[in-house]
Amino acid sequence: MHGRSSVPVLFVLLLGVSSLAYADWCEEKFADVPKESPVIQMLITVCRIVDIIKNSQSNKTESDERLYLAVLLRTDNLVFTEEVTGQGDFNSTELTSLPGGIAVDFDPVEGFMYCTEKGIYKTRLDGSDYSIVFNSTVTGEGLAIDWVARNIYWTEKDAIKVSRMDGSRQKKLLINDTLDGVRPIAVDPSRGKIYWTEWGDNPRIASAWMDGSNVKTLVSDDIQWPNGMAIDIKRNKIYWGDAYTDKIYSINTDGTERKTLSTGDNPHIFGMSYLDDYIYWTDWKTNQIERFNVAEDSINSYIATMPSDMQPFGIKATKLYPPPGITSPCGQDNGRCAHLCFNTPEGIRCGCEDGWELEQGGSCVKV
Repeated sequence: MHGRSSVPVLFVLLLGVSSLAYADWCEEKFADVPKESPVIQMLITVCRIVDIIKNSQSNKTESDERLYLAVLLRTDNLVFTEEVTGQGDFNSTELTSLPGGIAVDFDPVEGFMYCTEKGIYKTRLDGSDYSIVFNSTVTGEGLAIDWVARNIYWTEKDAIKVSRMDGSRQKKLLINDTLDGVRPIAVDPSRGKIYWTEWGDNPRIASAWMDGSNVKTLVSDDIQWPNGMAIDIKRNKIYWGDAYTDKIYSINTDGTERKTLSTGDNPHIFGMSYLDDYIYWTDWKTNQIERFNVAEDSINSYIATMPSDMQPFGIKATKLYPPPGITSPCGQDNGRCAHLCFNTPEGIRCGCEDGWELEQGGSCVKV
């Protein structure tokens, strides 16, 4: 090794180190090199720093590995939260001080559950730290958190909207000339796409880039009431439940390979979520929470039944930390966009809140 030209080589090699701690690997690698060399001292220090970062990211507690189910109950304005230990045990908590809602999602970065009502509110999974993100005269039908870019997407009957996590910089991405009865919405932060269902005269499942451009219909045949929907980012799959046919289906995110997954007794599927090979959903008629293992193509598995006067709406299956491998260029300094940063298949696109106009360089001016 000689001088600065050797430094970049070390960083490339570090990517392949897995069986040894980085610091130990460095000590072993440079065992025969004089330690008084300033360059070697610097490299070993870098190794130790990377080792600390690696350990902090992998040092998850038992609670981090647990599965949490957040279920919104519309009647009596209750929110019901279940913690699933992974061993078939379900511990339930009724959060009676919250206003209920339609759709729910979870921000694994800051640990808040977001819910749509007339506007959006947020709370911890135990019901603490409740606050209103923003108020509205319209009830949101669907909700999806882009936890990497720090944006909230939500649907109204004839619109898809987006804002920052605090409710600021609100923007209409798509409006009623292209939408008809929008229900759930899902996001894929890494690939830069959003997905949603529509219940109108021409029901469909559709996709667009995260800035609202490049709208594409994925399913329009043999579809009636596409209610719950969830995305499997790892498999590039979309799952949805049709409350008319009482079945659960899947397609690839490009609209190919449609399959029927579950033909069981699903009288009226409403909310749906996906996590770790399982689809979870709520059913209005049975008042139940159920799940289906997509990896094993198993039969439906019962989880819980709500009281008869508590109709279950939205559901979110989540863990407490962000899923690994999900990245976005908007996650760094908001992509240098003044208002909103959208990751797309062609890279970053900046956007401005309603009433503002985009200029070169990502800045916005009021119109």
